[in-house]
Amino acid sequence: MAAPPPTHRAHVDTPKYHESFSSPNADVVLRSSDNIVYRIPSYTLRTTSGFFRTMFSLPQPTVEEHERASCSRFEEEIPTHEPSCTLTPLLLLLSGKALPSPIPQWSFDTLERVLTLAENWDAPGPISIIRMAVTAPSFLLTDPLRVYVLSSHFDWAEERDTAARHTLQSDLLSSAPCTLERLSSKDLMHLMRLRKARVDTFQTLINDVHRFSAGNNDAYACARCSNSRLDNQTWKDFKQAMLVEIDRRPLGDTVSGYPVDGIGGDGAGLGVMAWKEAEQCWAAKCQNADCGAANYDRLTTLKQIKQCVEELPWK
Repeated sequence: MAAPPPTHRAHVDTPKYHESFSSPNADVVLRSSDNIVYRIPSYTLRTTSGFFRTMFSLPQPTVEEHERASCSRFEEEIPTHEPSCTLTPLLLLLSGKALPSPIPQWSFDTLERVLTLAENWDAPGPISIIRMAVTAPSFLLTDPLRVYVLSSHFDWAEERDTAARHTLQSDLLSSAPCTLERLSSKDLMHLMRLRKARVDTFQTLINDVHRFSAGNNDAYACARCSNSRLDNQTWKDFKQAMLVEIDRRPLGDTVSGYPVDGIGGDGAGLGVMAWKEAEQCWAAKCQNADCGAANYDRLTTLKQIKQCVEELPWK
């Protein structure tokens, strides 16, 4: 038996209208996948969404067909196949109505779903509003890599660079492989180049013989007795430990012990001051039994290490 031709859908049960979209004067009815119904003017959809603008430009039923549908108590609906938790905030944004909660209070999943639907509907207005909130602390501090993925997808340069800076707090390859897979090779390389630039620059700075003359100059003699060359093995071990840490967390806050350009600091503790390699370095003494002076000035060295971190590039 042949399937019956598609017809307008009759609603025996009373539809459950969303309280913000229940005006009988609205001429378009949308239905969510969980059966919430939205009445909204076609003018609103047509002027805010390229998808609906194209849809409404197609040939429409005649006045007589509309009247026959009305008289037979049929109502045409447009199914969206989207849950109300996604559809409602997007329609509120399209209509210029107040949101029940600010965007920074949304979950990241809700943010991504609404952005995806707005993109599918070609609705630049809501996308631009969400863009202003995407670097809120609730998103940026929670998951900067997801902010980077979203910003890269929409080509938001400023937000992408801000998120890239915050990703320096984490070890990318071990923390979020699934999120990394969503990046294009170009955007992934942007992140990796930033990290490599900071690691390479730190290595250059920490090996600078003028900045760390006592440790990096093998011919350096004890500053007190001048009779004994320094054994720099403890400094070399300390440098290697710092390079490993910078490679793991290129922000550098866990080395300096301070936030870097306002980022990080949580969990950094005292930085290198609490490391065993640092304690061994400060404990190193002149090998001349009659001298015993410290090989390295602790305060000056820590100050220079902090300066090295602050000089690391952001691009």
